[in-house]
Amino acid sequence: MKTPRPRVLVIDDDALLRETLRALLVPAGYAVESVESGEEGLRAYRRTPYDCVITDAGLRGVGGLAVARAIKALDPAAHVVLLTGHAVEPEDLEEAGIDRMLTKPARRDDILSAVRRSEA
Repeated sequence: MKTPRPRVLVIDDDALLRETLRALLVPAGYAVESVESGEEGLRAYRRTPYDCVITDAGLRGVGGLAVARAIKALDPAAHVVLLTGHAVEPEDLEEAGIDRMLTKPARRDDILSAVRRSEA
């Protein structure tokens, strides 16, 4: 029986970044869905939980920290990675339940390492 591929949800308003993450994660064995807003990300997560969520802090509308808080409220064990170019205070990361923060532009290996931690 084939094991299902770990599922990753990418939430970012930058289409090029969403496609870059897809191009990195799919060959590494992940099933990737990407959306451009926090609202879309929350709808997607409510439909089907993901093994890992990668979100940006600076989304228009519902921002990445609010997305993380909402996802953690639905599933405290959810693995949420913040991939952002914005400065974020450590206490804000902790309050939102962020498991790992990466600064844009992030290295390929750092992204893969952050996502792999969701499988632990």
